[in-house]
Amino acid sequence: MIVVIMYISVVERTKEIGIIKAIGGRRKDIRKIFVLEAFLIGCFSGIIGLVFAYALMTGINIKSIKLFGINLVLIKKSYAAFGLTLSIVISVLAGLLPANKAARLDPVESLRRE
Repeated sequence: MIVVIMYISVVERTKEIGIIKAIGGRRKDIRKIFVLEAFLIGCFSGIIGLVFAYALMTGINIKSIKLFGINLVLIKKSYAAFGLTLSIVISVLAGLLPANKAARLDPVESLRRE
């Protein structure tokens, strides 16, 4: 899904990429823009996932304490850190292909497109 989102982002911003390249932007600069965007998508989606997981854990534990007197779900901080790291790594890896495609765009052709 992240690859699709990043490809759509490249297609929608073709003209902007052409302008950046026309004023002296290097391939490396364009690649950094899209990899950073993928990093931020992974970071924020991981954080949102952790918030939902902790909220669900709290709700389940409240019910289980009332019914059984024990906590059924516990999320260790190491697991949360691993999940967040994995989310970021997957997003960055998925963003590399679209970033390379954006970096290879010809500035004249991209400015000509609408």
